[in-house]
Amino acid sequence: MTLRVGDRILQLKNDYNREVFNGDLGMITAIDVEEQEISAQLAGREVR
Repeated sequence: MTLRVGDRILQLKNDYNREVFNGDLGMITAIDVEEQEISAQLAGREVR
């Protein structure tokens, strides 16, 4: 799978620690290849 900054994403599972929930829509804002994680804008806030 190829991910790019600007791709739309959909959260599929509740994550109470990050306060994101099933059905939340967002957009990828940054990709950290070394740490293998993305940053996304979900519900008006930045989530890693």
